[in-house]
Amino acid sequence: MNLQEIENALTGLRLASASNDAEDFEDKEPMSDDIVRRMMSGYAYVNDLLRDDVDLFTYGNSHHWLELNHLVLCGTTPERREQFRNHIELTEKRFYDDSKGGIGERIEWLQRHRTSTPEAVAAGIFLLITSSPQLYIEGNRRTATLIASYALVRQGLSPVVVTAKDYKEFFEVADTCKNIDRSRWDQTLTIRRETGRIEQFMRNSADPAYLVQTADADSAGH
Repeated sequence: MNLQEIENALTGLRLASASNDAEDFEDKEPMSDDIVRRMMSGYAYVNDLLRDDVDLFTYGNSHHWLELNHLVLCGTTPERREQFRNHIELTEKRFYDDSKGGIGERIEWLQRHRTSTPEAVAAGIFLLITSSPQLYIEGNRRTATLIASYALVRQGLSPVVVTAKDYKEFFEVADTCKNIDRSRWDQTLTIRRETGRIEQFMRNSADPAYLVQTADADSAGH
């Protein structure tokens, strides 16, 4: 991935969220330099997984899912990790608790959908992480964005990067996912509809600028 272009887009989103007329941001956590840094740590981690050919969608590599969540919430410094140690431990307990829709449910879904299109996989896993019961205690939306990006980029498609232009649509989609209860039988059609909506958002917002072109890959290092 072209991390510089992604950072430029997130910086633009931060500036837009800070403007006086940013009505779309009123009920959301404002972007900050720290949030941008933590998200960029997540994108860089995804880049490393892709470079090292790590299959994120096998149970044996599920610890990477946890690390992505820790990165977007706590960053990389040991001091901050220690500060949030209790939260990290609780998140790990929830993550591996399959009685509450833990990582096992997501990996099983991914195994069943290995032949689906990259966009369908990315959209499906985004919904599975952000709908109820959510995978993490906090940071589900940001972490799901990174994991969906992994699913897309490993197939040569652009990652999910939320910009000032499509921020409102992204949060409308994410908020709808949050209100979906996967344990209810009457949510089947809603899940199917919203998965398609997420997939369409990913297609519409895709930007090849976020990918390192083959000719530039060696000089970029990732």
